[in-house]
Amino acid sequence: MDELENKLKIGTINLNGNAWWRLKDLPNIPLRESYIRTIQNEMLFRWKKCISKLIDEKYDIIAIQELLYKKEYLLKLKDFLEESGYKLIYTPTNCRFISAFIIKDELVIKDELGNTEVITVSNRFLSIKIEYHETNIQLINVHISLGKEQKLINFNGFLKYIEDIKENKNSPNIILLGDFNTYTRLQTTNSETYIDRDEAVKENVNLFEQFKRDCDLNELGKDDDYTYKTSKGGNKLDHIFISNDLKIKYTCDLSVDHDVNFFQNTNGC
Repeated sequence: MDELENKLKIGTINLNGNAWWRLKDLPNIPLRESYIRTIQNEMLFRWKKCISKLIDEKYDIIAIQELLYKKEYLLKLKDFLEESGYKLIYTPTNCRFISAFIIKDELVIKDELGNTEVITVSNRFLSIKIEYHETNIQLINVHISLGKEQKLINFNGFLKYIEDIKENKNSPNIILLGDFNTYTRLQTTNSETYIDRDEAVKENVNLFEQFKRDCDLNELGKDDDYTYKTSKGGNKLDHIFISNDLKIKYTCDLSVDHDVNFFQNTNGC
C-alpha cells in the first residue's frame, strides 16, 4: 500500500441547521419574509460550498451535525453527492436538524439488498460500520447537548457504547467525531482563572477531560486547532478520536470547521 492509499481523510462540520428554522422566530420587521428568504438562501449556498470544498479535497469521511432536515433539501444534496461518488447517510426524524455522514461510496458496507445498517438513538447520534482496505471501522458521529444534565447523559451513553464495541471479540476500530461543545484546559484561549471561577464551565471542562481519559482513544490534531472563534478568542469544540491501531496503520488528515455559521462568520468556509 503506497503512501497515498494509506491516508484516511476525515472531516467534521456543524452546519448550524437549527438557525435556518430559528429565523422564523424573528420579530415582525419591514420586508421580514424577503429578509428571511435572503438569509436562508445564503446559508444553503454556504453549506454547499463547505461540503463541496471537502469533496474537492477528496475527504473519505465527513461527519455533519445540525444538517437541515428538510426533505427537498436532502434530496438535492443526495443527488449532488451521488454524482460525486459519495453516499449521504442519515435516519428520518421529526426534528428540525439531524446528524449525518457523507462517505465515499466504496467504503460503505451494504447487505444483499444494498442497505446499510445505521444505529441511531436521537438526531444527535449516528453510527455506521465501514470497511477501509479490509479494516472494519465503526464510525460514531456525536453532537453533545449544551445542558449540564443532558451532557452528562450523552458522555456516559457514548462511553458505554464504545465499551460495548471494544468488548466484542471481533470488535472493529473506532472513529469517534463530532461537535462536543466543550474543550480541555489546553484547548481554549480562556485562562485557568476564567475556567475555575465559573462553576458551570469548570464542570464542563472536567467532564470532557475525564471522558477523554476513559474512552482510551487518540485525538487527532493540535490543541490550538480552534473550531469556534470570536473576537475574544477561540475554543476547540469539534474533535476527532481514533483507535490506537488506526493511528499506527494509517496517516489521518483532519478538518474541522465551524465557519459556516452565517451569524458568526461571514468569511466563508
